[in-house]
Amino acid sequence: MGYHSATITLKDTRNPDRLTYEVGTVYHKGATPHVSVAYTTVSEDHKILRWSSNDAVIPRDIVQELEWPHRVEMDEARDIETAASIEQYKAARSNISDEQLAEEAFERRAAFGPGEEIVNILTGERYVS
Repeated sequence: MGYHSATITLKDTRNPDRLTYEVGTVYHKGATPHVSVAYTTVSEDHKILRWSSNDAVIPRDIVQELEWPHRVEMDEARDIETAASIEQYKAARSNISDEQLAEEAFERRAAFGPGEEIVNILTGERYVS
């Protein structure tokens, strides 16, 4: 189930290198709209909408509801960011301590019960709880 509606409004053009927008989303009919701030930059030809709160490319499900002409470019930018995040996660996983591994094992056992096979879909690591 996607968003019921999403709107975008250009709010600040004083800095031509960074344009600021308000993105309003409504998840279901009758809900109060949620408004977030986004921006584009001249370095990305003002094609990529990013959240001001974390600099991430706005999610695909919201962009699909917007009248934004650069959806393909946004999908490409998001895919690049996602791939980079997964690689960072994999690198971090290779450096976890024995204590962290033991804690994760405890949490898997508590969540799934004993004897269940769990697969980390990002790394391919397999565990038995």
